[in-house]
Amino acid sequence: MRVKDPKIAWLLLYVFVNVLATIIMFTTGQLIGDAAGNRVYDTDILLLASFLVVFSYIFLLVGVYGGVCKCHIKKINFGVSEDALYSKIGIFLIVFQILFMLFNLTSGVNVAGSNNVRVGGFSSIFWALMPVDALFLIYYGVARDNKYFRINLLIYLVSNVSRGWAGVFLMVAFMEWCWAYRNQRIKFKYILPLFVGFLLFYPILNAIKFYIRTNPNEFSLIGFLDVFGSNFGNISYVDSVYLGVLHVVERIQTVSILAMVIQLKDFLYIGYLNGEFSPFWWEGLHGIVFDRLLGNSNNIPFSVAFTKYGSFNWDFEIGSWNTNTAYASWFFVAPYLIPLYLFYTLLLCFVSYVLIKKISSSISALDLLWMSWLLYLLPPWFGAFVQFIYALFIFLVLKSIFSLILSKKELN
Repeated sequence: MRVKDPKIAWLLLYVFVNVLATIIMFTTGQLIGDAAGNRVYDTDILLLASFLVVFSYIFLLVGVYGGVCKCHIKKINFGVSEDALYSKIGIFLIVFQILFMLFNLTSGVNVAGSNNVRVGGFSSIFWALMPVDALFLIYYGVARDNKYFRINLLIYLVSNVSRGWAGVFLMVAFMEWCWAYRNQRIKFKYILPLFVGFLLFYPILNAIKFYIRTNPNEFSLIGFLDVFGSNFGNISYVDSVYLGVLHVVERIQTVSILAMVIQLKDFLYIGYLNGEFSPFWWEGLHGIVFDRLLGNSNNIPFSVAFTKYGSFNWDFEIGSWNTNTAYASWFFVAPYLIPLYLFYTLLLCFVSYVLIKKISSSISALDLLWMSWLLYLLPPWFGAFVQFIYALFIFLVLKSIFSLILSKKELN
């Protein structure tokens, strides 16, 4: 029997990876991922963390998503051709994606692992208010068939890879899977070879990612080959593929960090009361703006602050970094805030749904929304999700502006 919703496969994949990670940690007695090198101090905590992670996926991606999708929201009719409108936006994104990529390459900002690198002035403010990456993803969800889509996709991939962000391939894989599945373009005899090909290529992709992160302003093919050779000189490529598979599991799962959060909950609660990191509702562009206006110290999300509390084996020389603490982490950081935490989550989910429906009534737009919940809410990265919501609003503004331009042309 053919399952109608292609997103189910991804939900099952994420649940399976987290369960598999739990089994690995339970069997070995060692945490994995960013927490690798730490032993499992309490198996009951590990099992509780695993249950909460799986429950969070089902709660948000099945229960909440299914609930909001029952709300009837009408798309805004701008009175012009949708294809012509998206062509204008496509050209706009080509120009601004290239400008954004040049800005990043010349200034060294927005590179993964370089959170402490900042550029002041108008350019920094402009690109903070023009979330080009998020705007392209929205364009991906609503205008995949537009003639300017492919060139925009190519620029998007080059721009993100040049900054060390390999996660963009996950987003592309998800969107293409949903499109191909619904259009019955999936040939299951090719899935296994493609999956094997990805696993064989992953060690190279991962090495490129980390090389760019540690050398954000000076990519050199010779330098990369030297680093790649030194990293894999002592192990076979088969072993490197195995380590690559393990790395994929470690990056997707959030059980290990949640287990550490539960273990350190008393220290985290004191840190929160002392203002050592921002509350969840303050993460994002709005919190940064108000902090700057009020003259407050830097807005530090919990995902970044936790790297100072936990025991990690990472040693980044460039800036600060963050980790996936899992959606349920705030249940233990400040338990008395659980009702507000759930309300705030539901509010963000509903607002994002209303905006995406105002933009488009296509099923692929809802696929994008679901994936944004998976990638931004469940780690959880509220700042990134707030930026996505802000980008939805900007996309609506762009549609309004270009619809007026097209209307005036038709009148003339």
